[in-house]
Amino acid sequence: MIPGRHPPSGPSAKSPKYEGSEETVRYFATLGRWVSAQAVMDYCQISADTLRGWREADQVLGAEFNDGNVYYPAAQFRDGRAAPGLSDVLAVLSRGYLGNATRIAWFAGQAYIGDERTRWDLLLEGRIGLLIEWAEQDVARITGP
Repeated sequence: MIPGRHPPSGPSAKSPKYEGSEETVRYFATLGRWVSAQAVMDYCQISADTLRGWREADQVLGAEFNDGNVYYPAAQFRDGRAAPGLSDVLAVLSRGYLGNATRIAWFAGQAYIGDERTRWDLLLEGRIGLLIEWAEQDVARITGP
């Protein structure tokens, strides 16, 4: 593996321990591969404070699990940083999707019927405008007129 080209992996990229009902465990597993904060810090070569700031500023998505740790979808990272355009899409989604877990689920959703790609894949392909358009439509459905 060439450092910086692939999403975080290795020993510090441990997955969360899913707790709860079998249905909850299966659901979180469907959202893709999760990595630890340490894996993100190693991959992006940043400090814990910087990562916390990115999360608070909606530049990356993380979710706190039952073990008290925040884990991050690996799919949002490429080339040692968060995917370009992620914060732009999150700015729209945050108007209706209030929790990080729901925003993560939105990105992990199937992009097109009959296609295995997710919205994460479209983000990494640079389809920011399309994702913003879809986010605006989905937020409008949630928030109403």
